[in-house]
Amino acid sequence: MTAVRRHKPENRAVDLSVSAANTALLGKAFWSMVDEFQLSAEDQKAILGVANRQTLHNLKRDLKISHSIDGYRRVSLLLGIKTNLEILFPDAEIRSNWLHVARETFKGLSAVDFIKANAVESQARLFTVRRLLDMLRSGSIPTLI
Repeated sequence: MTAVRRHKPENRAVDLSVSAANTALLGKAFWSMVDEFQLSAEDQKAILGVANRQTLHNLKRDLKISHSIDGYRRVSLLLGIKTNLEILFPDAEIRSNWLHVARETFKGLSAVDFIKANAVESQARLFTVRRLLDMLRSGSIPTLI
């Protein structure tokens, strides 16, 4: 009988940082979406998970986002929202206003206000908006009211 060798996984630390090049690329994408979706400074702070205006100002000046996996995830979620809206709504005006229209789905708030409603949960709320649009796009749900 042959002995089975078991592979022992190595204990490697995972690098969760975002490269400077990717941060710059995501920053350009984010600041472009800010204009497209007409996001206020408060909206921007909530979406990026930034606590104060000075940090936001510095990021905007350099057209970047923070060098963290959190910032990467948040912009990635917003990119997913944008992609879904582009697929669902060919009309640019409908797309740009969609985040600002109050819906029962978001407890009577707009998607942006739903995200801003709880700073601690803002990333999870971005994820919720993204997933609801994924489900709408796939036909899993008929509409968002």
